[in-house]
Amino acid sequence: MRLQPTSEDDFDALRHLFDDPSFHGWGGPGRLSDELIRAKYLGARLPDVECFLVLVDDDAVGLVQLHTDGAEGAGIDLIPPPSARGQDAGAAAIGCCSSVTQSD
Repeated sequence: MRLQPTSEDDFDALRHLFDDPSFHGWGGPGRLSDELIRAKYLGARLPDVECFLVLVDDDAVGLVQLHTDGAEGAGIDLIPPPSARGQDAGAAAIGCCSSVTQSD
């Protein structure tokens, strides 16, 4: 498992993830539009929010967002689809997140 910062090249992978009904409601009501996915999850978002695809064998299995709230704190949003839940994917992704934040 590894994290890959999202870029314009990742739109198809994100579209596939957000088409999964378990993602509906994340980032907005119902199925997100292509425009909203591009605006929020492909690097054009606020500078304090970084988005990463969770990759297993080069297949996108989830999405991670790292965000800061100024000096007040930070948070991690992890969105795995149901097929990746219960398989320690979340714990592994959080481990990847800590290595990303420590290297910055």
